[in-house]
Amino acid sequence: MQSNYLKVFVLFAIVLCVYPLHTIAEVKPFLHVEEKDYGLESPPRVSKIKSYDNIIAVRIVRNDTSRSDAMVHCSYDTLFLRIIYPNGTVIEKDIKLEGVQLFNYCSIRPGKEDDHLRYEMIEKDKILVVYYNSINYMKVEGWGMLIDFDGKVFDRTLIGVIGYKDFRIFRLPRVQISFNVKKEKGFIIGYRPLASNNFEWKQYKIESDGKFTTLSNGLIKLDSSAIFGLNALISTIDEGYSFIYKLNDTLPNSMLRDLIVAEFIGYNKFDTTKIYLYRANLLNRIPQPISCSIEYVGVGHSCSLPIMYNQSDYNLKIGFLSSGAIISLNITQIIFPGNRFKFRTWKLKSLLFGGYILPERIKVGTDSRLYIYVFSVNGTLYNTLGSEQPLQTNPNYALEVLPNNTLLIAQMEYNNTWGFNAIDIPKLTNDNGYYNTNIESTFPEINSTIPSGITNTSINFYIPVTLSGGRLSIFQTIGERKILRQSTSGIQCILDNDDKRVIVNILNSTLSKSGGNYFIKIDSNFVKSRIYGEPLLGVREDTWNFIIEDKRYLYTITSSTTALLRLTVRGTNIIKNSTIDEKKHFVNTLLDELADAVQISRGRLRSIKNQMDPNSNDGRLLININIEETKDPHEKDVNSVIQDINYMMSNNDQTPIGYGQLTNLDFTYGFNPAPNYLEEYGPRSLISVSIAIPLVILYFLAKKRERKGQNIVIFKVSFFIFDFVIDTLFIINNANDVKRLYIPSLIFYTVPIGLNLASSFLIIAKENTRNEFLSWFTENNKLASIFIILAGIDIDILSVLYSNLAGFKYFQAPLSDSTKSIIFWIAFINIFIEDIPQFVIQILFKRRSITYDIIPIITLISSAITLTINIISRSHQSINYIRDKRSERRVSILELDDLVDNEHY
Repeated sequence: MQSNYLKVFVLFAIVLCVYPLHTIAEVKPFLHVEEKDYGLESPPRVSKIKSYDNIIAVRIVRNDTSRSDAMVHCSYDTLFLRIIYPNGTVIEKDIKLEGVQLFNYCSIRPGKEDDHLRYEMIEKDKILVVYYNSINYMKVEGWGMLIDFDGKVFDRTLIGVIGYKDFRIFRLPRVQISFNVKKEKGFIIGYRPLASNNFEWKQYKIESDGKFTTLSNGLIKLDSSAIFGLNALISTIDEGYSFIYKLNDTLPNSMLRDLIVAEFIGYNKFDTTKIYLYRANLLNRIPQPISCSIEYVGVGHSCSLPIMYNQSDYNLKIGFLSSGAIISLNITQIIFPGNRFKFRTWKLKSLLFGGYILPERIKVGTDSRLYIYVFSVNGTLYNTLGSEQPLQTNPNYALEVLPNNTLLIAQMEYNNTWGFNAIDIPKLTNDNGYYNTNIESTFPEINSTIPSGITNTSINFYIPVTLSGGRLSIFQTIGERKILRQSTSGIQCILDNDDKRVIVNILNSTLSKSGGNYFIKIDSNFVKSRIYGEPLLGVREDTWNFIIEDKRYLYTITSSTTALLRLTVRGTNIIKNSTIDEKKHFVNTLLDELADAVQISRGRLRSIKNQMDPNSNDGRLLININIEETKDPHEKDVNSVIQDINYMMSNNDQTPIGYGQLTNLDFTYGFNPAPNYLEEYGPRSLISVSIAIPLVILYFLAKKRERKGQNIVIFKVSFFIFDFVIDTLFIINNANDVKRLYIPSLIFYTVPIGLNLASSFLIIAKENTRNEFLSWFTENNKLASIFIILAGIDIDILSVLYSNLAGFKYFQAPLSDSTKSIIFWIAFINIFIEDIPQFVIQILFKRRSITYDIIPIITLISSAITLTINIISRSHQSINYIRDKRSERRVSILELDDLVDNEHY
């Protein structure tokens, strides 16, 4: 296809991309001739032409002879879209719309080809489809559906429009759709219900995932005398909407009998504000509705109304603000060429470069033709396209005005060919390339190359302005992707040059990509006219482009590192309430956006852990982020990444950190490198080691006093007590940081204590049945009670009572051998129900923890030492026990031999 139409596509690309001159250019044809053949009775017919910026979506319809007759005309039940890009490429999309009933593809009125299906381009690759479905044998309801160019359905919503089936004809209200001046804020749908004088409306927003959100709705009460057309519902420059209509003969005997009324609808507001734009005798007024739109040149909005007086034609033009204040009123005589215009229609369309166009449909024999009238800013007739000969078009009168003032008019189709003529409408004002006639110049200039170190950008206006709440946003483009780098509110900027220059500070992290391509977009409410206080139009995203010079980074850190981020309460709840796959998706999306925000390759970021922040009162989670080093001199080093993230967090209201999933990060916490445990806890560890020095001294003193005593118990008891204290502190302060380990930690902490305490009391109670032990216990009951309680920490502490420590009689309890064996076996069991589980828990805690303070560190070391001591001690006792048993056996054998010998003797 490309080879057959290369010349045509190149010609069309020139039409789209080159700014038209002030004179009327020649008609440039565009033909598409390779449509599939559906037969002579089903040629491809251009139904509508829609555009979004410079991308065009043409709808083709084909007569379905199997369902069409003299009463009803039906098309094939396929949405035939032909997407035309600025370079002239045509992409054919034949979409079978899911859930759309067949009657939507049939005519609204007998003998007409326009059906019930309506579509609008929402974004460069998304389409809003409005359709109807029958809910019973006579009633239908309206729906909205968002799809992409491949027919993928993102969402559907019931728009509330109700119609009825009358025999084979469906009676439906005519729906009006108007997009917000800030397109990402959505749109409004309005209609006059059947058998009602009122006008109902609903506001919608489409979220980033393609889902509809209903913002607000309302009803405007009207009477039967209200006159309005299909363009009565318009967007306003303050990001709201307005419904404008006229009332005739409200005061029949007065000079103020006629009214032009505007009902202002605030964005996401339910109430409306009624403003009387004009009240006077409209003379020999004509019953056509009023035509209103945004003023692209100057400020505010305007409405035009045709009137006749003394057989002459006039245009009544009213200029007004979004507040409802009237700022201009012109009545201009219009002399149409050949006195042709009979006011059969009055649908003025405001042009981006000043003035208006007014199409007039006529029939010349069987041909469909158009006169296109161009009006100047003040409402006078400026020129007529096709003044000598009306312009030919197809029966659907399909036309569209592109943002660059190119008018597309569908041509009569033949065979399998369709096309349109492209005509340059004259620019009545100069926009300097910004698609905004209020802007004189900018820094950087359009398509300029600038150093990355610039500290501000500026916009020079022709008129004095005041700062407002709209935003100036700086984006980086990488292929088809647009990555937000900075978004600054107008009220954060600076005025200069008698309030005609706006200066915006550029953050350090914004233009940090070496050789990057950038563009700046300005909201419509970024500044206001100082005289009128009305918001000025903004700058589109495909207009103000520039490039950053090549840049190299100086490395301060050349190795990978791990740093910590903290989630907000909302982000924490997302993690806690998600499945494993949902958690992975959340973290991966967060890292994707973080890599875009800091402008590094995604492969350099990795996260595998999350943990509750012990310093957070509301249980917020910490996540670790590993940043890999890079050897690319054009990409940021690790230190620069950390600095940029912290900088963007401190300016989150202007940087990409404040958007998307990144809003789930706690900006007050920052991006902190993981702690160096040796550096942070080394000095405190030395203090802990120094505590052991007195124990060593005490051990040698005890050994000197009684060499045969089990003086090693000084270290065992001290260490067991120390381990218990550390375990307790860990349970209180840290165990809950890793939720999955909290309950196991608590179980393997409390159960051994209970077992040891119960065992120690039973052991002492058993021993007290022996007079020898009872006598010792009575004499040393306080000391014994202390060790019975301490035995809850570790049953082996009871061995102190028979250790002969330093030769003191207090530590020479006459415990029976069977009791010592019981103590041994309970201590042996504790290895498996306390020491090993606690050590494993500490290992898992270490692996799953992000922050690891002094208590878990000491607990892990203490658990390892305790396990080692008990294993060695139990092994040593086992060896001694086996050796003693063998000795006893040898002694018994020798005694038996002596007895035999004596008897023999």
